[in-house]
Amino acid sequence: MYKVRFIWVGKTQEPYLKTGIQHYLAKLKHYVTIECLEIKPSDYAHVTQAQCISKETELILKKINPSETTIILDERGSQKTSVQLAEWLEELKTIQHSRVNFVMGGAFGLEVSRFKKPHQLSLSAMTYTHQMVRLILLEQVYRAFTITNGESYHHF
Repeated sequence: MYKVRFIWVGKTQEPYLKTGIQHYLAKLKHYVTIECLEIKPSDYAHVTQAQCISKETELILKKINPSETTIILDERGSQKTSVQLAEWLEELKTIQHSRVNFVMGGAFGLEVSRFKKPHQLSLSAMTYTHQMVRLILLEQVYRAFTITNGESYHHF
């Protein structure tokens, strides 16, 4: 079965976001095997920004098989409509390996150049908190699967 894994740095703190995340994770389980990995953030008070980025990138890379598809959320990534995201995920499902990893870095981002052929995705030109992005991403991935399956959740 097709698998989707979400990898992000740090725990979700806000209760309303935790509830929303759990809601969409439960909904997604009807379509794919879902996994979430929380990576421990660097101690931002005791290391440089570059050290944070390097350490968090390394911890994430240890969790990813280089043959898997990696989609990094990044403000410089491509933006897609919900329908385009659905089509793209369907395409990845048919031509790539069985797991897609959605990766969100910490407060200072990631060393994208260290990932093997990553796709970069931006959810918006606007800036959101890292915790909010988790919920927005999960909702959009859920929406993509409902579009692919011809369900009425998304209104064309």
